Amino acid sequence: MQSEEAAPFIGIAAAARGRQAGRYRSGMYRTRISAGMPAACGQCPKLAFDCNVHLPGTLPRLSKASMKRLRITLPLSLGVLAGWLALTIGVGWITSGGGTQSLGDAASVGIGPGWLLAALFAAAFALASDDRRAAGLCAPRPWKSVGLVWLPLLYAALMVLAALGDQLTIPRATLLVLAVNMLAVGLSEELMFRGVLLAGFLDRYTAWQAVFASSAIFGLMHALNGFTTGDVPDALWQSGGAFLQGVGYAAVRLRTRSIWPMAVVHGLWDFSLMLQLVSGAQQETAPLRPYVSLLLVMPIFLYGLYLLWDGRGEAPHGATAGGTP
Repeated sequence: MQSEEAAPFIGIAAAARGRQAGRYRSGMYRTRISAGMPAACGQCPKLAFDCNVHLPGTLPRLSKASMKRLRITLPLSLGVLAGWLALTIGVGWITSGGGTQSLGDAASVGIGPGWLLAALFAAAFALASDDRRAAGLCAPRPWKSVGLVWLPLLYAALMVLAALGDQLTIPRATLLVLAVNMLAVGLSEELMFRGVLLAGFLDRYTAWQAVFASSAIFGLMHALNGFTTGDVPDALWQSGGAFLQGVGYAAVRLRTRSIWPMAVVHGLWDFSLMLQLVSGAQQETAPLRPYVSLLLVMPIFLYGLYLLWDGRGEAPHGATAGGTP
């Protein structure tokens, strides 16, 4: 029998499924009351008074707030992903006049409405869920888990400094537009993929399976950039890098129980990449760019594997992705 310390993240998804199985799905459960004995629900492991059932054979009273909450399931999260993609890609395609546009141009010519709308869409769904901590909307818990963000944050900060120090001649107005757009992209993608989608996969699969499945979809999403930019080979390389990066980001999100630290890192990372694209700093190394991109994200990927394998301390066993036991 494995010890608790030797089995990181064991039971994360199982506990989530068990806990969710005990919730009301329709609120129409009845109970049986035996004379002199605590009444059990009969449909869930709770006692009658925990289910807000007061008399035998009566229906529980549901508040309006509880009826409006949504449970994040895998099918529902995939449906939200479809809507998110429609906003991210569809609105961008409309604003570009239906033609192809490089990522640098799309990020620098003006505030991207598609990215902002997609971020608001994912945030609205996560806020409407019945467990906001499972969607990663709460603050990191415990706070010392924020220390796990040091490697990705250092990496992203160095990337930004390298881009800014590369004889950058971008106007301040363009820099501000880039910063706002990349902040929106980072927040939007973390809400969607490490918030809603990861929680949906955790509802059905183990932590390892959920991390790799959500990261694979994150990578495939970046491959769609080939249709908007017209550069399909570059988008495929970008897809591979996004998958590796997604594994690292998802692992940190599980250990911190929050999307916010990695949303900041994600925004900084994308900001550094857009700075290089807009300034033309990557043109000299264009043939080597795909290989360099993969090498740059490899440490983040390996760090994510380490966090998943050594999942002790900050993420208690038997907790959900959101961290509630």
